[in-house]
Amino acid sequence: MGITARSRKPANAMSMVDQIRNDNPANYEMSSTAKWAWRLGIYLPLVVLPAVLILASPFSPPVAAKHWATAAGGCTVGSWIGMSPAQENDPGYHRHLDDDNDGIACEHVRRSIGSSSNVSSFAGGAKVIRH
Repeated sequence: MGITARSRKPANAMSMVDQIRNDNPANYEMSSTAKWAWRLGIYLPLVVLPAVLILASPFSPPVAAKHWATAAGGCTVGSWIGMSPAQENDPGYHRHLDDDNDGIACEHVRRSIGSSSNVSSFAGGAKVIRH
């Protein structure tokens, strides 16, 4: 009636490494709950959240998408997609992008004009030729 313990030999580290290397991940299957959690983890930030932000915006969907891209990407992205510099209450304006709190966001971003690489435009339309 006594309890006897089995004696186990400690596993060799190299044999454990070989077992891990040779183990095929296809032998394991995800549960349906894990599959749904995986899908939710992928689709929620990439599809659902942007769609909700765009549909809840007061702007039209294409403009709202650019507005939120500017919020996430900053002034450089905003200038690439034509949303900056932006005044308060305009699409593309976000308070965290307004450095001096004057109501104009991303006023320091340069945009190239035409095909010439040495001409730039600052907020307000001033053209500057760089040497």
